Amino acid sequence: MVTKKISYTPQSFQKHLQSEHGFSVFKQNLREIIYGANDGIVTTFAVVAGFSGINTGQISFGVLLVLGLANLFADGLSMGLGSFLSSRSAKQVYQNEAKKHAKYIKEDYQNEFAETEFILTQKGYGKQDATDLTKLISSNPLFWQEFMLKYELGLESHDDTNPIKDGLVTFLAFISFGSIPLIPYLLPQLAEFSLIYSAVISLLALILLGLCRWWVTQEKLYKAVGEILIVGVLAGSVAWLVGFLFK
Repeated sequence: MVTKKISYTPQSFQKHLQSEHGFSVFKQNLREIIYGANDGIVTTFAVVAGFSGINTGQISFGVLLVLGLANLFADGLSMGLGSFLSSRSAKQVYQNEAKKHAKYIKEDYQNEFAETEFILTQKGYGKQDATDLTKLISSNPLFWQEFMLKYELGLESHDDTNPIKDGLVTFLAFISFGSIPLIPYLLPQLAEFSLIYSAVISLLALILLGLCRWWVTQEKLYKAVGEILIVGVLAGSVAWLVGFLFK
């Protein structure tokens, strides 16, 4: 049986990632989206639930709205900047360790060779195969450096990481989803049952976020949605309970 040889160009390989693996911008930024959106829903609802628990008669409808909006933008900015700093720090750590390993490869070749052999044997290769593979890997210093960073130190490459983009995505996810619990407080006609409406649409927002997570990760539906719901409900309940205890 004759097998047709397949070859890729950068463009065709990118197309392969999109068509076969569902690679998309949403999937690429899933961590920041889930992180920002979940925290946005939970913390904003926690604020209104906490103050509602104190005494709805003592705190006006408008004050709750202002408190919610203040938290939304202040915490959203904090989350975005936190994501930016986290991504930049991780990228800097990787770059620093990459410089160290570039130096080790030049100045301590035998030790790096032995470390690579050991790592490969730990991955299940026999001694001779590990030696042969190490010779092959060491013939490409840049790949060897990346290999050691990943399998010796557990560091992933951050060459494609954009800290500004990560921070912006986190901020936008926080603001967009975090504004949902405040919708009833923007409608005076819902004032009497605003907390109940806020709780309901917050639950719906958490379910939507869980469905987005499930759609991208393809993990079990109950796990994708359930974990997010548990975190959200627990945080909101604690916030209301604390407010109620200080009523």
